[in-house]
Amino acid sequence: KAGLVWDEHDRAAPPRRIGDPLSIRREVEGSLRRLDVERIDLYQMHWPAEDGTPLEDYWGMLLQLKAEGKVRAVGLSNHDVRQLDAAEQVGHVDTLQPPFSAIRREVAAAELPWCAAHRTGVIVYSP
Repeated sequence: KAGLVWDEHDRAAPPRRIGDPLSIRREVEGSLRRLDVERIDLYQMHWPAEDGTPLEDYWGMLLQLKAEGKVRAVGLSNHDVRQLDAAEQVGHVDTLQPPFSAIRREVAAAELPWCAAHRTGVIVYSP
């Protein structure tokens, strides 16, 4: 996943939610190197950016990396319907990873129907 950047000097500090397109490119290229592969099957933005980067900018970079063949599919995690609509205007959202469980079902009301209507795959997680 993209967008979580750890503090190299303080590993106990929580990661920052960074959407800077150049940071995302570095993350993908670093993953390709460490995994020793030419393409990553799925790369997702972990959370909406907290650094002021517009969604259209970080989503545009993920789509560009897909177009370059570095990533096969791109998706978003923890994004709501308004954010999904904004991303879809830039380019198709291949996957969404929302929190969902038998106890936490809120996502079923909005995000899951959005995904069905837009032919977006869903990979759920439960905190």
